[in-house]
Parts: sequence; structure tokens; C-alpha cells
Amino acid sequence: MTLTRRLSLCLVLTLIAAGAPCRAEPLQIFTDDSPPVTLNRDGAPAGWAVDVVREIERRVGTQDEIRLVPWARAYRAGLHEPNVALFATMWTEERAPLFQWVGPLQTLHMSFYGRAGDGVEINSTDDARRLRSIGVTREFAVDQELTRLGFANLDRVERPGQMIEKLLAGRNEAFASDDGFVSPAVLERWKVSAHAIVRKYEFKTTKTYIAFSLGTPPETVRAWQNALDAMRADGTFSRLTEKID
Repeated sequence: MTLTRRLSLCLVLTLIAAGAPCRAEPLQIFTDDSPPVTLNRDGAPAGWAVDVVREIERRVGTQDEIRLVPWARAYRAGLHEPNVALFATMWTEERAPLFQWVGPLQTLHMSFYGRAGDGVEINSTDDARRLRSIGVTREFAVDQELTRLGFANLDRVERPGQMIEKLLAGRNEAFASDDGFVSPAVLERWKVSAHAIVRKYEFKTTKTYIAFSLGTPPETVRAWQNALDAMRADGTFSRLTEKID
């Protein structure tokens, strides 16, 4: 055996003895039913953000499953488990140190919404504090932001559609959400007229990302960011996000 081959064999045996992984651990990739970004289509994830993530996976050479779960569950996994990716996740100052970020994917505006013609005026966050109750989706960035601001009148629900249902039933005076949930296509999906819901007051602008848990290898995160950057450069990202309504 030549010296070179002996050295190569020693290196391989050393790596095995040290427990060096042969390949990256698979990712748990979570999203929720957040139209029009992601959709629950007969139990399977769909939507433009799903298409973006699948294209990134194709480019980095993986085929890990995208799982559709309630957002609160996905968020907890991202905080406490390794090798987790969540999308589309709003970036906020509070969340920034809790994840590794790939993006951005889109810009969104957080606002208070109410029923058209209800006479409820919201011209500031102080006006919103005085309302009886405001619907928010549990653990969404809007919920976390208003909690940080000290709102004590939040009615937390599990699904975004429940915020609209409670508003129209008169159980809440308003709900707080990003503008993605009140697009005409989304309201039509929930059988709500686009004229029934009005924006009352915008209180924050932010962007969405793919958020990786801190226990995810940095090289995995870099590979995903490089793939997304390449998609922007070659026009693939623009083509896929043309589906945004």
C-alpha cells in the first residue's frame, strides 16, 4: 500500500471514529395554511411559497418533506428542535436572535381591520387598545408584536379564518393581521365579500423569510440562501411569485 493510500485510509478511519456525519441531517420543513402564501390543498401544502421552497430544495439536492401543521406547533419546533425550517416567517426584532434567516420572500404590512360601515375608528394603536377585543392568530408575528406593545384585549384563535368569522359575527370589534390574509382571493376562499372588510390602521411593516432553528448547521442555511439568491438572479423567483394575489 502506498503512503498516499495509507494516509487516506487513516483519515477515513479517523473520521469514522470521531463520529463525523456522512451527510447532512434531514430537515423538518413546516408551513401552515396561510393563503395566498401557503395553502392546504386537500391536506397537501401548496402555494407560491411552497413552490419557492421546493425549487430551493431541488437546487441544494434535497427532497425533505414539507409538512402542513398549525403555526403554533411549527413555531415551537423551530424554537426547540434542531434542523427545522419554517416558512413564511415574519421577521421581527424579537424573533431575530431566535432563528437563522433566509430571504427575504416578501414585504407585508400589519394592520387593524374591521367591518365596513361599523363606525369603529382606529387611527392609532391607542385607539385599538380601547376596543373590547381584537382577534389575532396565536403565535403569529402580529400576536407577538401586539403582546410586546402591552395589548391586553387580544382574542387569540388557531386559524386566521376564525378572526374574520368572529369579526363578522360581532364577537370582536376588529382583528389584527398582515395584508396577505385580506386579499380578494383569500376573502373569496372564505366566502367573504372583499367590501365587507376594511383596513382601519397600519401599525408596522416587515418582511417574511424562511426561518431555520438555531440547531441547523450554518452551512445548510448558507446553501439555501445561495440558492434563493441564484433564483432571484435568473428570474425563477419572480416567475414563481407572480402567483401572489
